[in-house]
Amino acid sequence: MNQEQLENRYKQYREYKAQGHSHKEVAEHFGISEATSQKACKGIAKQKPDYDSMPWLHMKPSEDYAREMVEKNLFGFIYIGNYTGSSGTVDILCCVCNEAFTQAFTTIRQGKKVTCPNCQRSEAEERERKREQQKEQRIKEIEERKYQREQEHAARIKAREHPCIACGEITTRPKYCSDSCLKKAMDSAKDVRRRHKIQTALVDTGISALGLYKRDNGVCYLCGQLCNLDDYVVRDGHFIAGDWYPSVDHVVPLSKGGLHSWENVKLAHRICNSIKADSPLVEKNC
Repeated sequence: MNQEQLENRYKQYREYKAQGHSHKEVAEHFGISEATSQKACKGIAKQKPDYDSMPWLHMKPSEDYAREMVEKNLFGFIYIGNYTGSSGTVDILCCVCNEAFTQAFTTIRQGKKVTCPNCQRSEAEERERKREQQKEQRIKEIEERKYQREQEHAARIKAREHPCIACGEITTRPKYCSDSCLKKAMDSAKDVRRRHKIQTALVDTGISALGLYKRDNGVCYLCGQLCNLDDYVVRDGHFIAGDWYPSVDHVVPLSKGGLHSWENVKLAHRICNSIKADSPLVEKNC
């Protein structure tokens, strides 16, 4: 195809495009690509419509038509005037809040949903108010639950309170208010048991090492050897017994329930007595 034929083809494209068709319609009509249509018809605009052939465009806006559209397509709104045409605006009145506002007539004519700005604002404020109320209610419930837990905890603490057995001070510990009171009570109980044992047992206050020495002829019942009455020293006014000095030994130790009586005591070296301590009742050799 030469240049002249190409120009003639492009001229046809442009004429068809000038009639108001789109590039897509030009491409479909002539069986060419849309890119070729855009290249050939570059700068060609649609022809202006012949407004003289459309007398309805020059008709004066009808108030009755606007009122009819509002009554037909809108519920809860009343037409009040200022209709400026089918592509203009119109003033309507909301029957809920009696607030007038301007609305695009196209929206009314197409039957789309119309919302009163004042009602919409009031609904938003109401939703916000309800959210605030719900928030305050939640905070109040949380505070009430917290207060209830604190009261229950205080009641449990109060139920555990009692006077200390040792000093009488109010405490929540099991028996005693402190470790010092516990120790004091234990020492007191130990002293009571000791006193009770002394009061209920047969105690010979006349028992002495010299008395046993005479009774047992100076022989240690643990090792069988003689005790030495001279095995001692006096230092700085203090009597210090030696290992072979006689001592009083309880056959059944006092800690094991033995009595401080002549029947339960025997002569023993000080060293033998120390080695025996409160061991089982068997005689040992030193």
